[in-house]
Amino acid sequence: MTRLPARLLAVAGFVLPLTALPLLGAHADTVVTTVQAETFKLSPTLGTVRADTTAQGGKSLQIWSNGTASRSIGVSAAATAVELRVRADLCNGAPQLRLSVDGRALSTSQVTTTAWTTVRLAASMAAGTHTVGLSFLNDYRTSSCDRNVHVDAVKLTAAAVPVAPKPSPTVAPTPTPTPTAATGRVVFDAAVATKGLTAYAGSQNPQRISIVDDPVLGAARKVMRFTVYDTDDQLTGNPRSQVETAKFWNVGDEYYVGESFYFPKDWPMQQDTKQWVNLGEVYGPPYAGASPNGLFVKRVASGGQVIAWQRNGAYAWDRPFEVPLVKGRWHDFVFRIKLSSDPAVGFWEAWSNTGSGWQRLKLNGQDRLYARTVDASNNGGANYHKLAHYRSKGMWPVATHYAAAHKIGTSFDAVAPRSHS
Repeated sequence: MTRLPARLLAVAGFVLPLTALPLLGAHADTVVTTVQAETFKLSPTLGTVRADTTAQGGKSLQIWSNGTASRSIGVSAAATAVELRVRADLCNGAPQLRLSVDGRALSTSQVTTTAWTTVRLAASMAAGTHTVGLSFLNDYRTSSCDRNVHVDAVKLTAAAVPVAPKPSPTVAPTPTPTPTAATGRVVFDAAVATKGLTAYAGSQNPQRISIVDDPVLGAARKVMRFTVYDTDDQLTGNPRSQVETAKFWNVGDEYYVGESFYFPKDWPMQQDTKQWVNLGEVYGPPYAGASPNGLFVKRVASGGQVIAWQRNGAYAWDRPFEVPLVKGRWHDFVFRIKLSSDPAVGFWEAWSNTGSGWQRLKLNGQDRLYARTVDASNNGGANYHKLAHYRSKGMWPVATHYAAAHKIGTSFDAVAPRSHS
């Protein structure tokens, strides 16, 4: 069939050891639910639904370019395994297929047979709705062959549980302890109400940062007020004031970052779309140009302003997400970031709240965007996280914004700001 040219994409997924896809043997599992792969959502540039008389229901999903097909699946009972009915188009090697559930990679394996075969992979899913992803990782073709992967059906199963004998009437059964939800831990807390700026290991022009009452919540919360002049340009020729955590964020580490920003009613507008204000980033040595992990205020072509994750020149300065900047209101954010130079391992997730509850942000249309979060700009050692008012030279004589609730930790709940609670 005619296929669209493969595109160079950042492949979503973890790098896991490759394992041969095991053939399914006899088992006594209970089928929780079965869905046809052709019902998964997949960009038409990455694959298609094919008529296939050998597939269940007469259709299958062909994935011909690196990317992920996904869909939400509701399960009425807990599932302990996922079975995939798959086959391959071989071309100088076998396709690699990754299964993920709720954004977590469960297995990355080779599909080595051109006939339909069923593979069974361990999983642990509570009753409810889960997002299942199927990712093709290693697209390849020549003038004579084309590597693809085909998926027919996805089945969720639960292992049969033996019935335990009833306890003796004279012996009371031991109660099962109730597990407690993990809340995560905080690894950095600015706590400016009690610490001022002393929680930070480094700074630039800290005299431009004042600890003041929250402009919305009043004395109930202390926040940082950044007031930066165009003459505060001693370091790189662009005005800035910033605070930096200790350098503790290493390649392979994954943390949640909580932070809040407030822009007063007199917050000015950039003159054009090329000017920028950096609000903070994950960054580190050798400090070679822009980080791939920067949060910015930008003017957009329509004339408004947005808060956006803007990546560096390696990604053509793209903005995987942007949200409107609203003056006179706190913008609460949580970011989940894993540092890696491997675009199949490093990732971002993002949430925001401006008073209507937490909303998960789509990053280039995805809940989790895999990307190279460490590159030549920051691959010389451990990184820090900073908050900043760092802007283009010559934009304004002076400008002020506020920042609050700066935390880094191991879960959403451990770091989420509560400006609107």
